[in-house]
Amino acid sequence: MTDPWFTPEVYAIMPGLIVGLSGGAYGVLLGLFVNAKNFKRIFLIMSAVVLFICLGVIIFGVIAMLYDQPEGTCYDFASTGLIGVVVVGVIYGTANKIGLFSNEE
Repeated sequence: MTDPWFTPEVYAIMPGLIVGLSGGAYGVLLGLFVNAKNFKRIFLIMSAVVLFICLGVIIFGVIAMLYDQPEGTCYDFASTGLIGVVVVGVIYGTANKIGLFSNEE
């Protein structure tokens, strides 16, 4: 086994911090821009950014597994990223279901 990249305290908090801060900023900024003229475009861009961050966290967890890091590193990063992807997907699906993306104004 190679040397661990992080101490257990760091790999326990880092994925939640990354996904939590990006998800929190996502929610706050959507709330601020909900009445903006181009909200649909802002919503799509912000959803894509948070989705890419979550996918990056998952990929980091997979890379950690490939480099034989402790199980906590792989599991913490991959599961936190997966939760973020599911949450953004549910928000996007709900917005699509209520007609946010319909062409009718």
